Amino acid sequence: MRVIAPSNKALQYIQYGSGRGGPGLDSMSIENLTEGEAIIMQYETIMFEVKEHVAYITLNRPEAANGINLAIAKDLLQAAIRCDEDSEIRAVLLTGAGKMFSAGGDLKYFASLGNDLPRELKETTVYCHAALSQFMRMNAPLITVVNGAAAGMGSRHEDCPGR
Repeated sequence: MRVIAPSNKALQYIQYGSGRGGPGLDSMSIENLTEGEAIIMQYETIMFEVKEHVAYITLNRPEAANGINLAIAKDLLQAAIRCDEDSEIRAVLLTGAGKMFSAGGDLKYFASLGNDLPRELKETTVYCHAALSQFMRMNAPLITVVNGAAAGMGSRHEDCPGR
C-alpha cells in the first residue's frame, strides 16, 4: 500500500501518529512519500482515507456486523478529531463494511466481559458520545451512507442535526 500525503503537516501527523489503534506508518519511510491526492491512515477497527478533500471512514468489523466495542469507539473518536483538526478535509463520508452499517453494541463482546462489563460499557459510551459530539460540531459536513441495518449507537450517526 502506498501512502501519499498532500502536505508536510499531514506527513508529520502520519509519521508521529497517536500510537496504539491510531494513525501511523508501519513499514513505510517518510522519504518515500510525495505530495498527491490521498492519505490512508491505519486504525484497528475502521478504514480511514482522505481523497480530494473528502475523508472516507468505514466501520470495518463486518464479521461482528460492525458492532460497537471499546476499540471501534476509540478509533471513531480519533477519526472525528482528525477530521475536525485537518483544514484540508471539507466533507466526511461514514459507512460500514459488509452487509450492515452497524448492529449497535457488540453483544458477544460485551457478554464475554463478565464482571468488567459495567466499566467497559461506561468507557465505550464515553468514547462514542465524544466521537458523535465531535462529528456534530466539526466544520465539514458528515454524510452517512447507511448500507443495511443500523441499530443502537450504530444508528446515532445518521441522526446528526444538519448532517
